[in-house]
Amino acid sequence: MHLGTRIGAALCRRSTRALIGCAAVLPALAVATAAPASAAGLTRVEETCRAVPRLAAVSLGAEDYAASTGIERPRGATELEYPRARLAAAAAAAGIGAMDGPESDYRDAELFTAQARHVRALGFRGKYCIHPDQVALTKREFAPQPAEVEQARRVVEAYQAGERAGLGAVGLDGAMVDRPVYLRAAALLERAAE
Repeated sequence: MHLGTRIGAALCRRSTRALIGCAAVLPALAVATAAPASAAGLTRVEETCRAVPRLAAVSLGAEDYAASTGIERPRGATELEYPRARLAAAAAAAGIGAMDGPESDYRDAELFTAQARHVRALGFRGKYCIHPDQVALTKREFAPQPAEVEQARRVVEAYQAGERAGLGAVGLDGAMVDRPVYLRAAALLERAAE
């Protein structure tokens, strides 16, 4: 690897498309993860994501990154938006999972939950935990919820019916469903089935 990236191992359930709530302590496989931990490491995150064939996930070494860039880490702020978004995109392009770093204030379940929801929306598939209380929160926030699964099922069915009718897009509940929306829904159903 290169300067600015730490390589380690995490206990994760690896699947072909997702690492759901990877920080959960369940019977699991030891898989390699990489963590860009500096500004130099982030500038090469795409290369890092493709460097090791067995690499299952990448995560940001947030505190190390902050120290290397001189940014401050105010509580609940958005100072990590750019590195998180870049990391999530690089991971998706390489076909591996993106994991969010840990929240050091392990007593603040509300902050942890808000962060988990936010990074899940960015495409992250799990969050590292440093305290046992964070494990259940991680599993809850990263697993597809029943309402999401039902909506994804409806999207897939509507799109496939439209496709059979020769349409490239259909309407569902007043919203357009085209191929990217269909693929996102199908991926959620795949994660839910694991």
